[in-house]
This record gives sequence, C-alpha cells and structure tokens, in this order.
Amino acid sequence: MIMRKFNPDVFINPDKYTEKISVDKIITDMKVYRQGVERYKDMLKQRKDLGTIIVLKHPREDIFAVVDGHHRFIAQQEFGIKEVDCAVLGDFSSFIFHMTKDGWFQPSPEITQYFRVPILQFQEDLKKFLEEFIKNPEIFKKN
Repeated sequence: MIMRKFNPDVFINPDKYTEKISVDKIITDMKVYRQGVERYKDMLKQRKDLGTIIVLKHPREDIFAVVDGHHRFIAQQEFGIKEVDCAVLGDFSSFIFHMTKDGWFQPSPEITQYFRVPILQFQEDLKKFLEEFIKNPEIFKKN
C-alpha cells in the first residue's frame, strides 16, 4: 500500500485548498442521516455557504471520494449544484480510496442522529448565547 501525498492541513484550513470539482467526479457512501441532508438543503435555499468538502483522489483515475462532508455533498448534488468546493486530502492507494468510497470511515446514521446532531445543536445554541451575551451582558447579571 503506497500513499503518494497527504496534506493533513486540509482538516484545519480547508478553505486554503478549495477548488471546484464537478459532482460527476465525486463519489460518496450513501448511508447518511436523511434529516441532515434536508437541513443542508434548507441552508442552500437560504443561500448559506456549506463550507468546503474534504475529498480523497483516486491514485490513477480522475475521481474523488468524500472523506468529510457526505451530508453536505449529497444536499448540494440533490439541489442541482454542478460543482462543489472541495479540498483534496491526498492521492492514496486504491485500497484506501475504496474503503473511503464504501463508507468504512463514515459514522452510521444512528451515530450522526444521536451523537453528532445534539453536539452540533449544542454548539449552535452556545454560539447564539455568547453572541447575545456580548451584545448585552447586563441582561444576564443576577439581581
């Protein structure tokens, strides 16, 4: 198993490596939490940016497998977007590529539903609270 290139910085700074890739060249595992896909489609309707998807390039073919952003990718694809913002993690052996494509590294929909979604909701609620607190700290003081 030969790994040709690997750029771990794409996980920290994906926007730094963003390039447009045709949805026809991207494959993904379809075991997703359906409500998550619909949530992202609603965000697209509101013209919100979904962020950069992290992909892995096949070592010999011009195709990419989604590493991070399965729900966002499927939402964009279903929404009719033809090219998506991607950051290429690397150019790996075909074995690792196919494991990624087949979803070996993707959590199950149940993990997404019962673990990731509540954490993301908590992060969103905390962000709103802090923004409100910064605007008006007096309303949170005890009497």
